[in-house]
Amino acid sequence: MLVFRWMVLPALAVCAFTGYLFFSVYRGVGYFLEKWPKKKKIPAALLITVLLVAPMRLGIFWFILLAHFSAMLLFSDLVFAAARKIKKSGLSKAAMVFWRGGILPALLTAVIMCYGVCNMKHVIKTEYQAVTDKTIRDGGYRLVLVADLHYGISLDHEELAGVAGEIEKENPDVVVLAGDIVDERTTLEQMEDVFATLGTISSTYGTYFTYGNHDKSLYSSAPNYTVEQLEAAAHKAGITVLEDQTVSVNSELLLSGRADRSYAPQRASADSLAADRDMEKVWIVADHQPAGYEELKQVGCDIVLSGHTHAGQIWPLGLFAKLFRLDEMSYGYETDDGLQKTVTSGMAGWGVCFRTQKHSEYVVISLMPES
Repeated sequence: MLVFRWMVLPALAVCAFTGYLFFSVYRGVGYFLEKWPKKKKIPAALLITVLLVAPMRLGIFWFILLAHFSAMLLFSDLVFAAARKIKKSGLSKAAMVFWRGGILPALLTAVIMCYGVCNMKHVIKTEYQAVTDKTIRDGGYRLVLVADLHYGISLDHEELAGVAGEIEKENPDVVVLAGDIVDERTTLEQMEDVFATLGTISSTYGTYFTYGNHDKSLYSSAPNYTVEQLEAAAHKAGITVLEDQTVSVNSELLLSGRADRSYAPQRASADSLAADRDMEKVWIVADHQPAGYEELKQVGCDIVLSGHTHAGQIWPLGLFAKLFRLDEMSYGYETDDGLQKTVTSGMAGWGVCFRTQKHSEYVVISLMPES
């Protein structure tokens, strides 16, 4: 099943994408160079297609651009086919070149790309309310969840400092950094900067960080920083690192940070994490990847905070993720037989400063006692 998901499906998608792109380029060549014979149009279309596809090896942004261009070509074709059924008379040559020659799809793609960059950089607040039947103070607690910043992708120092200031205005009791705050592209200086900046957020009971699958630069043969340097930067900023560890918050809450499941088999089981805990306290678990919910539910976890999915980041990847169940939960807040689950879309995204699915966010959770 994994081979089908990660190899067969992408290969089929790339083949279909390239074939359709060639067909569209060939059609466009026909409109712009209508006097050329077919034997010249085909090689010209092949050359243009190769020139368009080849740069995909240089980076993900070009692939995203071409994928959206192809989607706009398909959209234009479908609208054109519908329009022809409604209106039987033909279009002018100029209209045909604009519509079918690729100009309209190119303009639509440019608009989408601009939106994707702006949407990634625009960080909003998302709010949820959680309740507990356990004894907590009447005013409850305000928890802030931040994940998937992948610092260096979108926000710069000034922008991040602005968001940190907005978070502080929420008067948080606890700030949870649920992984992938940095990644393989983050420099040593950026890594130190991001923790120093997030460490300026004032909260009642502190800021806590648990690792995601990228923070330790597992996917790089030459990391820009060591795990020791990362932990030193976090500690210097006053941020507590939790890796299969639990802390008590105001004698009413327990906060556990799980090692990311990328680090298995070193990752502690939910059973061992739950051992000897006070059942009267609200147990909150920060686990970067939304997985293992049943295991957490069986051992009495009350709230689990996650990220990782980016809510798809680039449409329609989020739809595919839901269809093929790549994660147990993609985005939002849900209750499941007493377990309250929150998955954030993240403060940024991975790989490229571009988002067309959901938004960049930090999450504010009001934990209240049952009335």
